[in-house]
This record gives sequence, structure tokens and C-alpha cells, in this order.
Amino acid sequence: MVDSTAFAQLFDKRSTMKLINVNMADNGGLKKMFDFAADMGPIMAAGDPSGFNPMEGQTGESLRQMAGGMLTMLGATPDLAPFITPMANFIMQGGKLNMTFQPAQPMTFSAFAEKMSGSMQAPGAALKELGLKVEHGK
Repeated sequence: MVDSTAFAQLFDKRSTMKLINVNMADNGGLKKMFDFAADMGPIMAAGDPSGFNPMEGQTGESLRQMAGGMLTMLGATPDLAPFITPMANFIMQGGKLNMTFQPAQPMTFSAFAEKMSGSMQAPGAALKELGLKVEHGK
């Protein structure tokens, strides 16, 4: 059995995070995913003894807008809006999304994880300190 603590310590000694850059482009996959979710309603209802269909009356597009709207509500605070709004726009509109973490100083991955897990008190400040930038484009 691998000692995960020892493995993490070795990883931290040998590497630091300077930049994480994630680029996504929607080429129709989001539409397919939300359409699939809407199509699952009758299947879920068939497996429920009450016949409840949680997707009744929903289309893929309505679920997509609902998901983006929920993200928008999460980002309604000024400190989170710069990070959440581009993600919500990507969900609702498609296009391209770029997320970059680039802290001012290189940091170990455990320090990064610790900062992320301790960010509940002031998440916007923690994300800004970690150098997060989120951009949505067409």
C-alpha cells in the first residue's frame, strides 16, 4: 500500500506550481450534454415508484440556462463575479473559456490545496491571491 502522505511530501519537495492554464472550447458538446440530461427525465421517472419526472417540461436549453443562472447567483457578490460570471456565460452561450491560476510566487501543490480549502471565509480574496483569471470569449 502506498503512503499517500509520504508521496505528497515527496511531490511537494520536487515541484511547485507556477501556472495552471485550462482552455476549453465548446463545439456543441454543451448542447448535447444538456439535451441528454433533459432526455433522461422519462427514464428516471420509469425507475421511480412514484413516477416522478424531475425533468418534466424541461428542454436541454432550459436546463442550460438554469445551470448558468445558478452559477450567476453564486457569483452575485462583487468579489466572486469576476470568476463566476465568465463560467456562467460559457455554460449559457458556449464559446471559449480560459482559466488561469498564476500565484505571485511559486507554491507547492499542498499549499495551493490548503489555500483553496481554507477559502470559504473569503473565497474571492483567496482566488485573487492565487492569481485566478477567468475569461469567456466567442
